[in-house]
Amino acid sequence: MKTRIKRAAAWTALLALAMSFFVLPAHTEGEGRELLVLMYHQLLPEGKSKYIVSPETLENDLIFLKENGYVSVTAEEVIAYVKEEGELPEKPVLITFDDGHYNAYYYGKDILQKHGFTALISIIGRYSENTTATGTGGHVHYSYLTWEEIGEVADSGVFELGNHSYDMHNFSPRFGAKQKQGESDEEYRRALRGDTEKLQGVLEEKCGVRPRVYAVPFGSYNALTKTVLAEEGFAMMLTCNEGKTRLERGNEECLYRIRRYNRGSAADLAKWL
Repeated sequence: MKTRIKRAAAWTALLALAMSFFVLPAHTEGEGRELLVLMYHQLLPEGKSKYIVSPETLENDLIFLKENGYVSVTAEEVIAYVKEEGELPEKPVLITFDDGHYNAYYYGKDILQKHGFTALISIIGRYSENTTATGTGGHVHYSYLTWEEIGEVADSGVFELGNHSYDMHNFSPRFGAKQKQGESDEEYRRALRGDTEKLQGVLEEKCGVRPRVYAVPFGSYNALTKTVLAEEGFAMMLTCNEGKTRLERGNEECLYRIRRYNRGSAADLAKWL
């Protein structure tokens, strides 16, 4: 009897071990994806600088990404994945444009659409306000998107909108959105909250959108920046720290340290891949 019991126990253990190779849990601890994010600024045919590339360069980048197995994703899809409300491809890539230049939309829309990509454009409120007020929109070399054009961008099906501050894209008296030396936490909270809410309100009123992504001006921030942005309803914070970001299912903290590669004309996309 004891021998039969031992044999039965041994077979039970062996069966459990065998089943473990075939039955996988729906969610495993540490499940995630490596996210590649590229940061562009301006698109100009003759442009070559740290912040300007040609439309041809953008198109070649998209072709190269597809050839290497990367699939375009939106910021909302990334957020949904981390919150365990959606899935992502094995090699996701997020394309972003900072500052809200008109030429990014003018040249970028057709190229992105042609290759099945989407992108996120982050708006600087003061620049769009001035362009709208002075009637200087529609020029590829120097215009920023007007409020009316931002509405078109939001309806294009190609672009998402991000907040790049209303008026914190400056070197002084504050460097970007960072807390000033000697500024109390409460003073900083009021300043950042007031600036972000101003742009959020204008975008909602004039363009019908309320972004959930904040691109930090100059990548300048501290721990309190993330806290305030989360309180303001932002689900993702884009930095200027270079590298890929490890997205972790169920860990929303990873959405507030999204790394990006700045795509200047001298950058080597192959090295980043």
